[in-house]
Amino acid sequence: MNNQISFSHFVDLTGSDSLELLDNARIAELTGLTEQRVWKSTRTKTRYILRAGKSPLDLAMEVTEKFFSDGNVTPDQCKGVAVSHTSHVSQDYVVEIADAIKSEFNMALADVTTVSFGCVGFPKVVADVASKQSILQYGDHYLILNIETPDRMMDSRDPKATPIFAAGATATSLRKGDGHKLLFAETEDVVPPKNPGNTDVFHISREEIENFSGQRETKLIFRMNGELAYENGAALIEQAARDSLHRVMADSEHHGRRVLVVSHQPNAKMVKGLDKMVSPQMMQYEFAPYSIPNLRFVNGMEGMGNVISATIPSVLARINCIDGIDAPNKGDIVLFPAAGICMRDPGQKMSVGRGAMIW
Repeated sequence: MNNQISFSHFVDLTGSDSLELLDNARIAELTGLTEQRVWKSTRTKTRYILRAGKSPLDLAMEVTEKFFSDGNVTPDQCKGVAVSHTSHVSQDYVVEIADAIKSEFNMALADVTTVSFGCVGFPKVVADVASKQSILQYGDHYLILNIETPDRMMDSRDPKATPIFAAGATATSLRKGDGHKLLFAETEDVVPPKNPGNTDVFHISREEIENFSGQRETKLIFRMNGELAYENGAALIEQAARDSLHRVMADSEHHGRRVLVVSHQPNAKMVKGLDKMVSPQMMQYEFAPYSIPNLRFVNGMEGMGNVISATIPSVLARINCIDGIDAPNKGDIVLFPAAGICMRDPGQKMSVGRGAMIW
């Protein structure tokens, strides 16, 4: 009997009718930036927001239906459901999503997990679910949903956030049995390595803002110091990737395998920089004994944007058709490092995630 814990398939909602596409012309109109400036800072042409009249629950229902229709999994095989959703409106809403999914698909669940962990939500929810694998028998699944609508928590005129953040939803599962074998997943909160002025990296407050429909409203929103967020995010993701690779290669069985780094993706410019500068280094120097034939940081930002905790599983859902990246083969190593807002202390700390699987 195969008792390893593995991911099943990955699905996302890129192109869904529940999402409204925003191109750089619309971003420029909202923020006052030029289209050229938006492109230069993001290297992304399009991203999505949640369509007016739709809710995060609608995305959760749609992506769950897609998960069951696209894969050889049925609702009765799911013994648990985990929902990662970054909500500043009500943490209870994450529980409501999980309960609604359970009811809609008639799942007799043994367990429910809810996570509000920001950009590091994917490794966090994977780690939480993996710690509960004892409730799974061979063939059982624990459904994992990452549902993110940051546009509902933003001022549409914010030139630092509006070009980057986007709405999206993904689904996968951890199961007892064959699949993409999970090696590890973990998270921690850290002090940003580069913050000489001790400035708040992120800030959450109640403000009067303008939403994407042009209406004024007062709500709890987040803002960020873009320079600090990206500089520290890049440094933390790079270090998490390096640490993860050493950890994976501690088992000599993994030497000589191709490595794909599917990180959290704050913006395409940053990911492209990591691929150009760091990928070659992670096959040389202290990594040379691992005989890695190829290592790439995968940029999956185009048409998606930064969808918070859903970035990693969304890239994995589309990895077979991403330009410039050969599709993964069975046995390839996939790392999924992440860094971003620390929901428990957004001003002075950031969260970091590390994880790896065998494709």
